[in-house]
Amino acid sequence: MMMKQGMTEAMRFMGRYSIFLIGVCGGALYWFVDILVDVYVFGHETVVDQMLHPSLQEAWIRLFALCMIVGSGFVVAKISTGKKQTEEELMIARMRIQDNKAWSEGILDAVADGVSIQGPDYRTLYQNKAHRGMLGDQLGKFCYEAYEQQPSVCAGCPVARTFADGGVHTEVRTGVLGIAERSFEITASPLFDASGRIIAGIEAVRDVTGRIQAERLLRESEQRFRTLFEESKDVFYISTVEGRFLDINPAGLELFGYASKEELLEVNIGRELYVYPQDRMRFVELVNATSYAKDYEVLMKRKNGEKLWVIITSTALRNHGGIVTGYRGVIRDVTEHKKLEQQLLQSQKMEAIGLLAGGIAHDFNNILTAIIGYGNLLRKNLRDNDRLLGFADQVLESANRASRLTKSILAFSRKQVLKPQAVDLNAIIAQVEKLLVRLIGEDVMLKAVLHGADMTVMADSIQIEQVLINLATNARDAMPNGGTLVLETSIENPDEEHARAYGLREPGKYAVVSVQDTGSGFDEETEARIFEPFFTTKDAGKGTGLGLSIVHGIINQHGGSIMVDSKPGAGTKFKFYLPLVHPKPGEEPSAAIDAPRGGSEAILLAEDDGTVRGLIRGILEDAGYTVFEASDGEDAVRLYQENSEHLRLLVLDVVMPMKNGKDVYDEIRSVRPDIKALFISGYTADIIHKKGILDATLDFMLKPLSEDELLRKVRELLDR
Repeated sequence: MMMKQGMTEAMRFMGRYSIFLIGVCGGALYWFVDILVDVYVFGHETVVDQMLHPSLQEAWIRLFALCMIVGSGFVVAKISTGKKQTEEELMIARMRIQDNKAWSEGILDAVADGVSIQGPDYRTLYQNKAHRGMLGDQLGKFCYEAYEQQPSVCAGCPVARTFADGGVHTEVRTGVLGIAERSFEITASPLFDASGRIIAGIEAVRDVTGRIQAERLLRESEQRFRTLFEESKDVFYISTVEGRFLDINPAGLELFGYASKEELLEVNIGRELYVYPQDRMRFVELVNATSYAKDYEVLMKRKNGEKLWVIITSTALRNHGGIVTGYRGVIRDVTEHKKLEQQLLQSQKMEAIGLLAGGIAHDFNNILTAIIGYGNLLRKNLRDNDRLLGFADQVLESANRASRLTKSILAFSRKQVLKPQAVDLNAIIAQVEKLLVRLIGEDVMLKAVLHGADMTVMADSIQIEQVLINLATNARDAMPNGGTLVLETSIENPDEEHARAYGLREPGKYAVVSVQDTGSGFDEETEARIFEPFFTTKDAGKGTGLGLSIVHGIINQHGGSIMVDSKPGAGTKFKFYLPLVHPKPGEEPSAAIDAPRGGSEAILLAEDDGTVRGLIRGILEDAGYTVFEASDGEDAVRLYQENSEHLRLLVLDVVMPMKNGKDVYDEIRSVRPDIKALFISGYTADIIHKKGILDATLDFMLKPLSEDELLRKVRELLDR
């Protein structure tokens, strides 16, 4: 009785429904049979035939199945195969209703996706096990209240769209049941009755939270890669085996100087971007053989022909058969790094030259000391013999030029310690003018245009003379058929912007010297390299390329800068700047110096070169001093011990056999702390200090020694 009542209620509630059997194929749900449902009520039976899906029209089957359970009633579906079911068969079907119920529920509950049926009012009529597990018990509830706590149908609801147009609609919804991180893919399909009227919506729900998160992470990853690709300062590219870019980032356009990616994608990489196309062939061979190349250094070029050094890191792209189909890689511009590397190598080369210069300076300066010293003694003793005096003057002039050359090489290698003092540039030019006339020859006219204002600078006059001589010599070589050479001085006051443009350390007043010729001139490429060491435009054997680099080094050491302006066939103008200074009140630049005074004190002289030792002894004895001479360090210590009560000053060669000059000084000072010493050497002070032989606070003179300078220094030390 209760069963009959339940079935009657189910009949009243459900009416006639079309439902779908569910098939599972490869994890996807397919609703593949439309079944017209006949509701069996006790004592009454309606049998209606319903065709299967059109594609299955020839496969009629006989089926009694329990399709859906609603409340306590049963809905039974029947498909006819074309012949009338017998009463006996219907009877058997009724007897198996309970078994079919379990079978039907098992099919739906075995589906991994959630399945529910919603009536026209969006009330949930059925849920399978997966649906309840995902979204909880929704039976009898309105879906919009249960799912998203809304008072009415949600915007874009796929079931609502199915009711509207009878189609199948899919939507991914996030935040269902208030769980922000959960995402579900909902597919809604219509349920029709026999007349084709939509009477319910079937909803398949799949939890796609993992997939959505994976897709989001993938998008974020792709965005990060795209950002890296687009914004990287390095060039990212993909290219074909034949040598065309398939893709390249904006850095590639900037590096190679192209206006658009489309233009660059049309470029033949080997012919148009490599300076030497065979370099790309070698690179391709390497990548093909090893599948990878790291930091491959090669010379490439921009669209305008400008050369640039790059390093390429690349990977070969292969198909499933292992055949190389393209290349993916990174190109980095290392042109500036290459320039710095070359500068470092050049600096190391200059350092080596400096060491070489310092090494030979010792012996060379000893020789020059003897030549200049004995030449001066010879000149003093010749007195009125004009002819022999002329010869002596020529010897001294040559020796002095050799001395200046040595100092210039040391200045070029930044090993020469300058002796700056307040000097008048106009006076230096006037002094060197006579020498320049002899150097440039009779077919070159020399003009000096000197500024009338004070031109006092802090400079080593010998070094500035060397600058003028080098510039004049280059000008002479540029005018083989004669011309005009103009030396001009002026004063300029560059502001901060111009000081920076001129390469000056700071704005202010500068004395300016220009040396201009009417020679052959040179092009921009030569102008850019004119101050490089060993760069020369002269034929082999006619120049070392050191002259202008020496000039550049000297001017920089003086806190100034030098520039050049030249054009082929229009002559050359060199222009250098030196900071102006103002002498202290009462101080005159390059003031005349009184003749050195002699004395009667006893001096210990220690020098291992006999020629130089004899010369210095002669200079000191001629000035009235008593000299004790030693040939090495141990001899010097012995002589001091024997004559300590008489000796007032030590004149010590820094580098000697047995004991160096500093060791001699330290040993003597241990017993006589107030002893005074003058150190002399053919090595530069820089080399001596670097070796730790000599303290920078001690008095030092570099050979070749000038007689007057030596006597003044000796007198200065004795009078302290």
